[in-house]
Amino acid sequence: MTKQDLYGELCKVLDYDIIPITEDNFTDIHEVFDTNPNYFMAAGGKIADGDTILRCIKSSPPDYDAGKKLFAGLWCDKQPIAVLDLFPNLPGEGELWLGLLLVNGVMHGQKIGTKVTRSVITAADACGFKPIRLGVIQNNINAAIFWQKMGFTQERIADDIHVFIRK
Repeated sequence: MTKQDLYGELCKVLDYDIIPITEDNFTDIHEVFDTNPNYFMAAGGKIADGDTILRCIKSSPPDYDAGKKLFAGLWCDKQPIAVLDLFPNLPGEGELWLGLLLVNGVMHGQKIGTKVTRSVITAADACGFKPIRLGVIQNNINAAIFWQKMGFTQERIADDIHVFIRK
C-alpha cells in the first residue's frame, strides 16, 4: 500500500477536509504550527517558523524517500485544525509510522486529536498497515498519556524518544 491508498482511506473516514501540504501551499497551515509553541520549544528549542514547516515537509528518516510520506493539513470550515505526517511502510513493509499529529492550539481539548487518531487507525487497518508506531519526545508527558489512551503501548526508548506501538 502507498500514501495514495492511505490518503484515499483517510478521505473516506475523516470528518475534515484533508489536503496534502507541499512547498507550494505550506503557508496555509502556519497557524497550526504557530499555536503550538510549547511543543516546538520542547522538540527543537525554538518556536516554529516557515523554515520549520518546510523541514517537516522534506524530512524523513535515513533511507526513506520523503516522497512516499503523506504530509497533510486538515481543515474544518476553511480553518486549519491539524497537521498529519504519515510514513507508509516504515519501519518495514506493511507498517505505518505516525511522524506528527499536531492540533491547532486554539482547538486543544475539543477531541480533535482523538477523532483524527481514530480515523488514522481505521484508514491504516483498511490499507493493511499494522502495526502503527510513533515517537514521543522524552519530556512530552501529555502526549505519552494521550497515546496510551488511544491504545498505544510503549515499546522502547531510543535517543530520548519513547517509541509507542499499536498492534
